[in-house]
Amino acid sequence: MKNPVVSYGILVIGVIALAVGIVLLKMGGHEKLPYGAIAGGIVLIIVGIIGAVMAAKSKSESVQPEPAHPEAQA
Repeated sequence: MKNPVVSYGILVIGVIALAVGIVLLKMGGHEKLPYGAIAGGIVLIIVGIIGAVMAAKSKSESVQPEPAHPEAQA
């Protein structure tokens, strides 16, 4: 992923899914839905963090200053 906005979006969706899973777990009701939301939220958070790190790494590798050649300028 070269665009960090996508990674941040995935991270935000993961946090929302995690919060929804915790709320559903506290409210009770369905027996498997909260655990699925929590697991999905954790997976999305991990994917978002990895994508953001990869985007930052590819951005830092693509912007390389040109080496100065002092003998060529003289």
